[in-house]
Formats: sequence, structure tokens, C-alpha cells
Amino acid sequence: MHFEPSGGSGTIDTSSVSAILTADLYSGEVREMITEWKFRQRTCVTSTLAERIVASLTDARWIDRIDTVTWAPTSTVHRRRRGYDQAELLARAVARQCRLRCQRLLVRSGVTPQTGRSRSQRLSDGPHFTARPIFGARRSRGFTGVLVVDDIVTTGSTLWAAERALRSAGYAEVLLAAVARTPDVHATAEPSKTHQRDHQDR
Repeated sequence: MHFEPSGGSGTIDTSSVSAILTADLYSGEVREMITEWKFRQRTCVTSTLAERIVASLTDARWIDRIDTVTWAPTSTVHRRRRGYDQAELLARAVARQCRLRCQRLLVRSGVTPQTGRSRSQRLSDGPHFTARPIFGARRSRGFTGVLVVDDIVTTGSTLWAAERALRSAGYAEVLLAAVARTPDVHATAEPSKTHQRDHQDR
């Protein structure tokens, strides 16, 4: 499934971002698994969550378009509290299962984490709210396709901010994927127009 860019108060410029590939809804068994993984240090489920992303990448025929996997770094507060960055664990597991390289390409400079805030709260904050992540990216070294992974999509702002940073750093193709999306986000079984345009321009 693809989480489409959509308008609304506080969203980023959706004319320049891609669809996000998501494997599941953030509910039921998947929600419990992610909760245990993020907040109770059950890192043993990382491979299972990665398998869900890899299955979605396979169904969407994206794997052949990727040569590098990276992640949208979590906040420093969360990393220190948990002792690890769950997005990094996920990215490395996805790369391992796809036999691709995994590299840290993004640095997060945002200071306020978004965990625990609802989608409506995030959208109503306005475009300059400090919880919105800001990323810097390493300059491109000729990678042909970069996949950015994260665990949950609520508004899409984290992955889209990562995508914009990578494109600004010279990465021609950036693909976005997550384990799950919150149930109130708009999703479609088809790629967005932005995704289709990027594919045609390759």
C-alpha cells in the first residue's frame, strides 16, 4: 500500500514528495509488535518487521531500483532512552535481507520528538512547529537508488523531510518505506502521481 501525499494545515509541500510504501496498518498484532520493539527493548522482532517491508518492496518491484538502504534517524532523546535507534536496526535488517548495503546518510537536527502526538495534533501545529524533523544529508557518491525506512507513518513528515534532504544532496532517486501507517491516513494500492513521474524520468 502507498500513503499518498495530501494537503492540509501544517503539511509540507506535497508537490515535491513521493508516495510512501507501507506494509501494514498500525493496529492489532502489528501495533503490539512495534510497541514491544520500541518501548520494551524487544529487538528480537526487528527481523520480523523487516520481513514485512521486504515483502512490500518485492510486491512493488522496488528492490531492483535500490542499491543503498538508509534510515530517518530518531531523536537524540529517544536514542539515549532506548539505547539504540530503532530505525537504524530496521534499515540494517532490511538491507541484510535484500543483500544491499546500508549506510548512514542522514543527520537529524530537530530537537523535539513527535512520539505520542496524534496525527491531527501534528497537522494542526503549522509548518514551523519545532517537532517537525530537520535532516542534513551526506553528498551523493553516485548511488543510483536510496531507500529510506522508518517504523510508523502518521503524517509522512519525517520520511518526506528525509527525502527532501537527500534530493538536495544530489540523490536522484529516493524511495520511502515503513512497516505501518496509522489507520486514519489515506492509502492507495497504486503509486502516487509523483512516484509514477519519478519512475518515468529514470
